[in-house]
Amino acid sequence: MNDNVVAGVAGLTADANILINQSRIIAQRYLLRYDSPIPVEQLVRRLCDLKQGYTQFGGLRPFGVSFLCAGWDSTFGFQLYQSDPAGNYSSWKAACIGENSGNAQSILKQEYKEDADQEQPDVAGASMTLDDAMKLTCLVLSKTIDTAKLTSEKLEFATITLKDKKPHIHVYSSEEIDQVLEKHR
Repeated sequence: MNDNVVAGVAGLTADANILINQSRIIAQRYLLRYDSPIPVEQLVRRLCDLKQGYTQFGGLRPFGVSFLCAGWDSTFGFQLYQSDPAGNYSSWKAACIGENSGNAQSILKQEYKEDADQEQPDVAGASMTLDDAMKLTCLVLSKTIDTAKLTSEKLEFATITLKDKKPHIHVYSSEEIDQVLEKHR
């Protein structure tokens, strides 16, 4: 969505593409006007305002997509927001969207450890290391996806970390996903 925000989607991909393009425009206008990246919550709020507007007017179909937006800004650090098709959004420490998300959310509530040791300096303010988060992700996926074995063919991973005091988004290749899955079996 922007250099400091990455999003995962569940629902109608065409609707997601439209909203992501709008989000990029919103973020670029903010950058042009204020010469700094848009705060994460402000971008999510603007996106959700657009989604919510389509629920109010006759003749317009609401957007059929949920977003999971992870980002970093200098004011609040790392943030995670979940939005639904109606334009509601909320902040989370761990969340999921899509098929079987109710079961996944239950597992997250049970397994998420807020007081995990902070060993990685590139994840400022995080309460869980990146490796711990990947391990938890693999656990949740293995218990909620209807497949005998998790493979990179059905998964996409992305992370946002700080490198040189700037947000860095990494989208994992198929090989990297396979390595993560093998490490956390």
